[in-house]
Amino acid sequence: MVISIKDHKTADTQGPARVYVSEMRSQVEDSTSEEYGSNKSSVFLSWNGSKLESGQISTATNAAWRKGGMEGHVTSTIFRKSAVTKVHTRHKGMKSDLADLVINYVI
Repeated sequence: MVISIKDHKTADTQGPARVYVSEMRSQVEDSTSEEYGSNKSSVFLSWNGSKLESGQISTATNAAWRKGGMEGHVTSTIFRKSAVTKVHTRHKGMKSDLADLVINYVI
């Protein structure tokens, strides 16, 4: 399953972001039930089910990063580049699959 995110920070220059969902599909569906709120179009939700804006996601990610004892500022680019590096060094046969997963453009 692929979710297209149209409302994000670089949508005007990069187009919608694509999120690939597999095992987490049922968890995503459960988290958007009436119990947690009705905003079914958002991927990142607050504890009460309301949509998180880009800056809030970055703030929450950095808070978790610091709480885990890590130093410095973390961004989605750091996560993406780290994942690419790890796959390139440990799973050479997956390079072409990885390229498809980390793109940020409209086909």
